Amino acid sequence: MPQDQASSLLGTSLAVYNLFDGAIEVDDSYGEGGSKLYNAVTMHEGAEINELIGAAGAPPRSVLELACGTGRITFPLLQQGYTVHGLDYSPHMLAHLTKRLEDPKHDGYAGRLSITHGDMTNFSLGRKFDVIILAASAVINVPPDQRAKMFACVRDHLTDDGRFLFTFLYFPTLETSEVPFENVLVVPFKSGDTSLMVTLTDFVDPGQRLRSASFICHTVEQGAVTSTAIYTSRTYPAPRVDLEKEITEAGLRVLSGAEMTSGYDILKAAKHPARVVLMQIGLLCGSPRMSCSSERVQ
Repeated sequence: MPQDQASSLLGTSLAVYNLFDGAIEVDDSYGEGGSKLYNAVTMHEGAEINELIGAAGAPPRSVLELACGTGRITFPLLQQGYTVHGLDYSPHMLAHLTKRLEDPKHDGYAGRLSITHGDMTNFSLGRKFDVIILAASAVINVPPDQRAKMFACVRDHLTDDGRFLFTFLYFPTLETSEVPFENVLVVPFKSGDTSLMVTLTDFVDPGQRLRSASFICHTVEQGAVTSTAIYTSRTYPAPRVDLEKEITEAGLRVLSGAEMTSGYDILKAAKHPARVVLMQIGLLCGSPRMSCSSERVQ
């Protein structure tokens, strides 16, 4: 396993890896295997969708969806009549999104969807959007020293009255304790003809402002585990006040922040509570704009 992936394992996921003496597959959650599992698990997940669509305003509006992944938010936006430009750094995620476009129920969407393979901290699409969306708390996927670049790129791509909508996972104990904690949830799951037992582990180290989220995936055939893989990623939880300061420094302003109320059954079942807030951001008049670059998917 590459060293960068080995260092991403903490808590239960690391214990399982050591239990197998390292003889199991470990990959990025956004790699080939991780993106396949993510697509299967989240395809019918409805969390955030109603709130984001409600905040986006009535279509037709142009939407830039950052970290669009396999299309969990993208397709509901298209269904509602928005024109969407999706950007994601994982070619594996984008491959699943493109494959989903071939479903007959999505006929007609291709003309309102464009896709860019790129980094959300460094992109330039040559146009502005009415709405920019960053869902699934992906704002904390970006390391703290890179978030300013992402917010600057967002500013460059917003229309004068545009809105940047992002969801933000936070832990109430992040600012009051430095003691690490972990949420673990086991989910039996069936993907096509394949039976899976997926263990979701969410390890948070408040002192280090570090979160390690992993899917421990056991494939089960005829009552026996035939393979095990771990798909993992690190994120960087931050207090809301820190994010709001970074937003202002990038020439943006906080318009509102409201706790999400739908979905998130996983969070509701967690031993250590977490909350999700939908932030609405607009331009801060008179601030400079910055330029970025990107690579377009063919």
